[in-house]
Amino acid sequence: MHVKRKTMKKIWPLILFVLAIIALIFYTIELNRKTPDIIDEKIIISLIGSLTAIITVIGSIYVNKLLSNENSKRQRALEIRKTKQEYYHEFTESFLLRIAYLPNQKSKEFKDSDRKFCIEKNRLPLYASQEIIEYVDEVASGKSMTADFKTLFDLIRKDLLNDELKEFQDLKSLNVTLPSEETRKGTV
Repeated sequence: MHVKRKTMKKIWPLILFVLAIIALIFYTIELNRKTPDIIDEKIIISLIGSLTAIITVIGSIYVNKLLSNENSKRQRALEIRKTKQEYYHEFTESFLLRIAYLPNQKSKEFKDSDRKFCIEKNRLPLYASQEIIEYVDEVASGKSMTADFKTLFDLIRKDLLNDELKEFQDLKSLNVTLPSEETRKGTV
């Protein structure tokens, strides 16, 4: 909205100038109608040509501004989608690796995947939708013992179709996940 006001402030002088030329053209046509041959037709034709050129320039400036704004919005949406996709790839990879190594919690692989999962899970609020954050918090906190990957991947796909970073609505809590106790102890 602020950009539109700035554009309008810049266009007003041009619009007033165009209106003045239109008024001048109508005045000369009317004057020429009342007393023929008082004003040369070449002057009227040049005024009409000037008006056409000015309107063309104003129109092209306005269309270029609109196209520029639209292209920048499209570019931003594309960058948001690409960033989300990269982060979701990192998150899902870390989540699946953590689950894969879960049976052997004392292994180096589990500890590495556990650390990576915690980093990626705690990064979710920076880009993920509220539905994904709430779902992952529920699964990671142990409130829900079944990790339904179909639901998770459906939520991720739905979020990737959305090119915006929306504000949270009534987010009850935002939990930080720490590595497991075994990982925090370090290597033995």
